[in-house]
Amino acid sequence: MAAVFWTIIGLIASLVGVLLLFFFGMPYRVRTGGANVVVTEHVDRNAIRREAVHDKLGWLGVLLASLGTVAQIVGAILSAHLAH
Repeated sequence: MAAVFWTIIGLIASLVGVLLLFFFGMPYRVRTGGANVVVTEHVDRNAIRREAVHDKLGWLGVLLASLGTVAQIVGAILSAHLAH
């Protein structure tokens, strides 16, 4: 039962992580810092806040995808040990 639990938790975490990465992008992408391409002196505070949120959610996506993979590995190991 524990193996199935870890596998399901891992799959859910990985799915949520990948969806976060899909919607908010990888956290290491180049940020504009709110600067407009045409007018470089203008700083858009909303763009800075939006990029900060996207950055945090991107890192959360990476973390969840990684933890989901680890949980699936734990589930597979538990399943193999129970089979013996």
